[in-house]
Amino acid sequence: MALCLHELIQSYYRRSHRFPVVAFLDIKSAYDTVDRRVIWDALSRSGAGSSPCLPLLVHLFDDVSVSVLVSNHSSAPFSPVTGVLQGSVLSPHLYSVYINTLPALLRQVAAPATHLVPSSGSADAVSKRDAQAM
Repeated sequence: MALCLHELIQSYYRRSHRFPVVAFLDIKSAYDTVDRRVIWDALSRSGAGSSPCLPLLVHLFDDVSVSVLVSNHSSAPFSPVTGVLQGSVLSPHLYSVYINTLPALLRQVAAPATHLVPSSGSADAVSKRDAQAM
């Protein structure tokens, strides 16, 4: 991975004569850290706010109480303030809504000369695309 990243940086530098700024997102605990207000706002702006489904989703995810079971001992119930429910069939879709707000947010805070380029997620595909651009 490091060698591939080094090659990509060098290739970019040869083409543009400047070093890129690269950001990596650690999404290991992604479902647990989602700010649900961002999801509700994005859905509302997309037109889903007029649908009866949005209040239902808000109620389903915001008005929940959970307990943790460890070695047959249950914790006191609590209401999580962030995250989407693990194992819910809706959670991947809601996480997608959440993560898709990131490019617009980055455009708001980025310098005017910053270019956001999506990656396929595969280092090989990025290398091939980079090689074709040369």
